[in-house]
Amino acid sequence: MKRLTSTLFFTIITQRYGCKLNDIREAFEEYAELVVAVGDSREGFKNKYRILKYTKISLLALSEMEDDPTVLSYSVQAIALLDIEIELLQLIDSSYCANNDISKGNFTWTGKIVDLVEVIYALCEYGSINGGDVKLKELFEYIGLMFNIEIKDFSSLYSSIKHRKADSRTYFLERLSKQLNQRLDREDES
Repeated sequence: MKRLTSTLFFTIITQRYGCKLNDIREAFEEYAELVVAVGDSREGFKNKYRILKYTKISLLALSEMEDDPTVLSYSVQAIALLDIEIELLQLIDSSYCANNDISKGNFTWTGKIVDLVEVIYALCEYGSINGGDVKLKELFEYIGLMFNIEIKDFSSLYSSIKHRKADSRTYFLERLSKQLNQRLDREDES
């Protein structure tokens, strides 16, 4: 959460150790790039929102005590930049939610939860979702919403998959593959 408040820019405006105007300007530019990078990152909405809001609150508190016009000016610019990123983040999130309200979906997972866990882990391991850069908890919550189910304790279900005794531990994926291949064969025959 303190990613933005641990920058050189924050160090300069809090400690004001006699920096030159050019030093403040350069530190602000680096800070501005980092703010935009946080907004553009793949982190979840809540994390980005918290980081940006936390930083804004910190800047507001600092600017209340500031009497140096140069530092105050850069603090105001930094707050304005945070406001822009927060507003942009909210616009993107509200637009996404309006256009992709998965909670209104008509699809329900009717198979075993452990089977769905097997599929999700396989997709992640293969790198099919976000190139493999996925936070499993968020993905399981999302897919649970999409299929109108709650996937509780997915790591325990994964552990049960790991401890299966047989030639193969991926029963469901093998049945899926077999079923799809049978369909393709039937279609080839007709």
